Amino acid sequence: MMYHHWMSLWRSTKEALLVAAIFAVPVFGGLWLGSVVDRGLNTQPVFTLGLLGLGVIGGFYGLISIFRRMNGRTRQ
Repeated sequence: MMYHHWMSLWRSTKEALLVAAIFAVPVFGGLWLGSVVDRGLNTQPVFTLGLLGLGVIGGFYGLISIFRRMNGRTRQ
């Protein structure tokens, strides 16, 4: 009984960390890559804001897809 409780807790923790990473990685990756490109081309906020926007869109797309997958798994 206690084993099942701990496994459920670890599964929930794993899913929460996965959701956080799916959103955070594209956002911070776009921010970092945009700042690197802007420093290289000396075009300050242009690429940073553009790639940050793409990262946010990609993050939300990843969240929607993982939530759809999780919802489909719990219905069966």
